[in-house]
Amino acid sequence: MSSPNGFGDSDLRELAQSQDLDERAFALMELAHLARGSDNWVAARDYYGSALDVYSQLDNEAEVARASYSLGFSQVRLGQHEDAVPNLQLALERARELNDSGDIAYACGPLGDSLASLGRLDEAADVFGMAITAYEDIGEPAQAGFACLS
Repeated sequence: MSSPNGFGDSDLRELAQSQDLDERAFALMELAHLARGSDNWVAARDYYGSALDVYSQLDNEAEVARASYSLGFSQVRLGQHEDAVPNLQLALERARELNDSGDIAYACGPLGDSLASLGRLDEAADVFGMAITAYEDIGEPAQAGFACLS
């Protein structure tokens, strides 16, 4: 299987061992996307977690946010809501720091779902409210309903 960037599985696995942290993080994210695309959420979670560690070492805040979201989303898909919450909260915090309404909107759906699954309904309602505002900000108000009903 090849990634959308044209790298094959074996190329990506080799790059994931690179001493160059940028190459390693890129490869880990690509491997995670491939796993996600084949509904292998356990592998996706593990690759996203490894990518998050590398991006944290690189102090790359935008990619930390992206990897945190992806890790948290994978955990939600696996029903690991307790584990997902801090990752999705980190993604949301980074998106807010970067004033990125799109990333705010996307982080709110699974975060709200996890909070609701954990019985933290007031927090979930607040997060879903943020989602509505963020989706309005990016001109996709109809998506807010979908995110809040996911």
